[in-house]
Amino acid sequence: MINRANYFFYLSFHFVNIGYLIKYYFMKRYTFLTILLGLLSLSVQAQDFKLFFANNVTDVLNFDDIESTASGLEWREVKDRDIAGNVVEVDAVKRMFASEDVKYRAQQRQFWRMCDHCLLCFRIDDGTNGGNSYQVEVIDTIGRPKSITVSRYFFLNVMRQDNPISVKVWKTGNEQNAISFKYFVADWDDDQLYTFQLDSRRQLDYEEYGLEYKIGYVDSLGEWKNEVHTLALRDSSFQSFYVQKDQTLVDVFLKSGNHKLRLNKARLHPGVTLDPDFSTTKLSAGFHLDKHENRELVNFNWIGTGLYERYDTLYLSLFNSR
Repeated sequence: MINRANYFFYLSFHFVNIGYLIKYYFMKRYTFLTILLGLLSLSVQAQDFKLFFANNVTDVLNFDDIESTASGLEWREVKDRDIAGNVVEVDAVKRMFASEDVKYRAQQRQFWRMCDHCLLCFRIDDGTNGGNSYQVEVIDTIGRPKSITVSRYFFLNVMRQDNPISVKVWKTGNEQNAISFKYFVADWDDDQLYTFQLDSRRQLDYEEYGLEYKIGYVDSLGEWKNEVHTLALRDSSFQSFYVQKDQTLVDVFLKSGNHKLRLNKARLHPGVTLDPDFSTTKLSAGFHLDKHENRELVNFNWIGTGLYERYDTLYLSLFNSR
């Protein structure tokens, strides 16, 4: 039998163990709650503002009210380390330029809309309607940092480059809780692009012309090959084609009826000439740039100017026009 002294010792021993278990349980729970509260506080601290961006500036009708949420911009929230870009629009434009279809104003607008997606509008929301100060830092792939201090809105025009441009935003004095964002502007390969349009007189003669071009390249067997393509060209339409980096533009002709006119390749100019405001990276606290929609598409190679006959050959002179 357990005597009374041993009995009280036995009870006291188990009460001590029970007390220890209870203390251990509450200590663990307290530690867990402390960690949870700490994480929650960090989460709340890191989300004391939200960042949004929009790139559909083409849809804005009233540029005097672009900083309003009713401006027509489609806002998308930016999460830390997000990445976005205009690759989808660029791929569609490249397919359009490479197509044999006759191209009109709608295709020009498609090009400008793609370019407009290089113009980003940012909005900061923290519940104060612009009552706080924020730092914005932008670094392009050339390594040229740009920075401004803003309260709610800022605007960024992104140039074409090899890698995404980085945007970092944080509340003044709280850089450890910054939101970082990258935006990629793809190259539409316009240095390999040739565009053609009839001059104003031939746009009105209602005749359909043929634009014939010959591409040369070396095939997999090391043999020189030529490819000939013909594009329809009439009225105010334009035509375009790409000459890939492993190809050579051999000849370009304008075909009219039974006549075939060789164009002077030395006078042809490739590429798309953008307004300087849209070919450099710009960061500003106010909206100062206009949308592209009403601008001319490119520096066309105008066809038809100075046409004359000499012996059995018809020659064509070209001039550059912006």
